[in-house]
Amino acid sequence: MIHQRDPFARFKRALAGSANRFGLSLQHIVFTDRPWSSATFTGHRLSGTLTVEGAAIDGWLAALPEEELAVSGLIVADIVASHCHRGADGDGIVLEALLLEA
Repeated sequence: MIHQRDPFARFKRALAGSANRFGLSLQHIVFTDRPWSSATFTGHRLSGTLTVEGAAIDGWLAALPEEELAVSGLIVADIVASHCHRGADGDGIVLEALLLEA
């Protein structure tokens, strides 16, 4: 069970919702988290991979940096995604995101 207070679970749900709007399905999402801070903000740098199924992958990847991902308690300050491979089980995507604590 995913705990509602888990910010990374909320981010994954927002990411899945974004993909769904493009007719895509996220099958496998794995992230590593590294604390991040600047003089004025604290947050998390996420790096990970995911498997995506669907035909509109290139359109989603192009739109993702401008997508407004609603994640309660966090601001998605930066997100970059790119293809890493095409496979029988879907396309592999490499994703980096900077999440700031709101």
